[in-house]
Amino acid sequence: MLIIFEGMDKTGKTSLINEFNKRTNFKHIVLDRGAISSYVYDAIYERGNREKYDFFVDMVKKVPHIVFLCIAKDSTIMKRLECANEKLPEKQKEIGIERIKGLFIEEAAISGLNFMLINTEYDFDETVDSLVNFIEEYEGE
Repeated sequence: MLIIFEGMDKTGKTSLINEFNKRTNFKHIVLDRGAISSYVYDAIYERGNREKYDFFVDMVKKVPHIVFLCIAKDSTIMKRLECANEKLPEKQKEIGIERIKGLFIEEAAISGLNFMLINTEYDFDETVDSLVNFIEEYEGE
């Protein structure tokens, strides 16, 4: 199964991926970002490359997949940026975190990919357990 973790920076994608892979013994193909992130950041930075990623979306639709769209509160994202000694890029600051999260959700819906929202505000271990259980049930169907 192909599993893609999407979301803006500091929503916990990489941490979830690392633990998910450990708990599933690297059984799945797991990507840190895909076309949805590309669509959103292309829109934010006005790159106009959308067509380049449509091919990837079409290919993903042909295989069993799930997109976990990671979200977090604005304050959590800002705190995580601060802890990493990073800052929100100026263009993203202008648009605002809430609007960027909205763009991710809109693009996930438009893409036609199978996706699930994951709120990374909750207990990390419980979140990973939920993801692993979801995938096991999804594959069992």
